[in-house]
Amino acid sequence: MGLGGVELVMEIEECFRVGISDAEAQKISTPGEICEFLAGTWIGYQPVGCLSMSVFHRVRRALELPARAGPDAALPCAAPPRFPGLRGPRQKVRTVGELVLELVARNYGRLSETESVWNPKEVWRSVQLIVADMVRVAPGRVRRDALLVDDLGLE
Repeated sequence: MGLGGVELVMEIEECFRVGISDAEAQKISTPGEICEFLAGTWIGYQPVGCLSMSVFHRVRRALELPARAGPDAALPCAAPPRFPGLRGPRQKVRTVGELVLELVARNYGRLSETESVWNPKEVWRSVQLIVADMVRVAPGRVRRDALLVDDLGLE
């Protein structure tokens, strides 16, 4: 595994609050396999709920936005607000929805622990954003079956 692979494993460990052994990391060659690994670590958690909706409501309250403000609402300031204990977005975000997606992707493990739930669609979206950021491609190019090295250029 190259340096890029090690960095990806470290990022996944940090974002999802899991440990990935060297032997397990060697078996992972696609984003879909990352999701399968993560699902296997959450035995006992129910694959239900919507973590992003919960985070959206927290963000909206923190920004003191009106209840009618939806995910497309523009952020009221140029720099996204800081949320103590959470890793901030690595991408430029303009809307509340973009901020929520970044917060969920960068803090999925920490946020899901409080709810004891995980959502396979949200996990996939988070993995997709993390991998896209690591290999510098658009998230839409990151497919479940794409080979991290051969298809996406992970070093």
